[in-house]
Order: sequence, then C-alpha cells, then structure tokens
Amino acid sequence: MTAYFDAASVQQRLDPLSAMQAIEHAFAGLARGSIGPSQSLGTVASEGSFHVKTCASVGAGALFVAKINANFPSNPDVRGLPTIQGVIAVFDALDGCVLALVDSASVTSLRTAGTTMLAVKLLAREGAAAATIVGCGSLGRAHAKALQATTGLVTLFLYDENRDRSEATAAAVKGARAVSSLRGATLASDVVITCTPSTTPFLGRDDIRPGTFVAAVGSDNDRKLEIRPELLAAARIVTDSTSQCEKMGELKQAPKDSLRVDGELVDVVAGRVDRTRAGEVVVFDSTGMAIEDLALCAALLGRDLNH
Repeated sequence: MTAYFDAASVQQRLDPLSAMQAIEHAFAGLARGSIGPSQSLGTVASEGSFHVKTCASVGAGALFVAKINANFPSNPDVRGLPTIQGVIAVFDALDGCVLALVDSASVTSLRTAGTTMLAVKLLAREGAAAATIVGCGSLGRAHAKALQATTGLVTLFLYDENRDRSEATAAAVKGARAVSSLRGATLASDVVITCTPSTTPFLGRDDIRPGTFVAAVGSDNDRKLEIRPELLAAARIVTDSTSQCEKMGELKQAPKDSLRVDGELVDVVAGRVDRTRAGEVVVFDSTGMAIEDLALCAALLGRDLNH
C-alpha cells in the first residue's frame, strides 16, 4: 500500500536535529557513491515558479524521489495561501512501486533549514556565537527554530522589512530578538542567513565582518538574488551544487570561473573543504537539492540510504 504523510505526520516524525543528521548521512552516501546525482528542472510562472527535483539511491532498499513544488512568494499576503505547495512521490528504486506520497512544504522547510544547519556546523568558524536571519517568512522561521535546536549559538537576531513578521518569529523562538537595523545585526554576527524572495542583491561586503559565514538560501530561480557582487568577489564560496547555482543561485550573476568556488557541500562533508577562518568570509550558495528530500523521505520510511 502507498503511505501518505501529511504535514502533521512529517512534523511528528522529524525534527530539526534528525533532519540535519539525515542530510549529513545522505551527503556522506553521495561521497561514497551509494546515492546518485540530483536533477532539477525549473519553470517560471507569472507570479512564482515550479520546480521538479529528483534523486535516487542504489543498492538494497534503494529509493527514488520526485518532488514537484510550487513557490509563490506573494501567496501569504495576497491570497492567504502558503508560499510553497507541492508533493513528493517516493518509489522503490528496485521494482518501481509507489511507496509514499509526502507533503512537500513541510519537508522542504525542514530539509532546507537542515542543510543550512549542516553547513553552519561544518563551515562556520570555531567559537561562532551570534547569528542573523534575514527574512522571517515560513523559511526564516524554520531556520530560526533549527538554529535553536542544532547549534550552540547564543544570540539570534531576526530582521524582516515587515516588522510584524520578525516580531512573530521572535515570539516563537526562545532567545531570538527582532531588530530594526539589518547592518547593525549582521556586523554583530558570526553567521548570516538570508531567506528572502529578493530579486535585488542587498547584502554587501561592508555589511559583514571578517570571519563571517553567510548562507544564501533565498535564491532558487533565475530572478532571485540576495548577495551583492562585491561580497561574492571577496568571499570563498561553497555551493550545494555548483552547476545548479550557476543557473538558479547567486553564482548566476557572475561570469563562470570569475569567483572562487572551493567546492560543494559533499566536499565539505567528506572533509575536503575547510571551515571559515578568522580573516575570511565564506558564502554558502544554497539552491536546494533532491538528495535532501531523499534523505528525509528515507527517514520517514525507516530506510538506510547507505546499504
């Protein structure tokens, strides 16, 4: 029988820490070859976008996932609907049977925040204590809760152009504080996470201090950008998928090979990329990969991806 996991089921079975651990386990499998490459197809609509992302593991217990997501940033304010809506179909990769249908929005929030937390864990410099989250919609709130649950960061600033959103997120996350000055917060932070739908880059080199780890999470189609070119040019860059980031992420705003890309998240997990040092800036360009969806769906089904 085909199982069905709605949002409540996903949230009951998975938490930010388990999501991060599942994602780390999956990227370790990718490094070893037990998980294949992720594939992505995007289509831009008049007020949003659609993405199809797929990935499969190999060997005993192998799974294939196909996620179809609609991403419409104006939905909450204009229509009272979620920004992200969609479904993940999970198949047995050995016989093609449909094993599960999974609510996509809940998995997407958990896996995106979980991937960022993994990058923070492995790339933020030792002793990092303060973070700023820019953008306090559903994705920003997921990141705030994940930071609280998975890191030792003791100070969390929240900024949103809509102060009501940052205040609401602060009320939901213990120890978080809504701020009115973006630059004041980012200059006081060791970690900066951008979770906005911005189409105009806003975070510049003068907005952060040396030793800062920046996770650029909001850019996931060819219209969105959050990081100004001078910050990218001054940074050491790590991507989730370099080829995908050149199409959908922050890398699309610069000529190929003009920036210093040190590697991908799989290289970080495999120990081939160093964490942020005191005198440098590292930018993690995160566009979202199907391997992250595969990781969480495998956890929901109790499957080990690394057999």
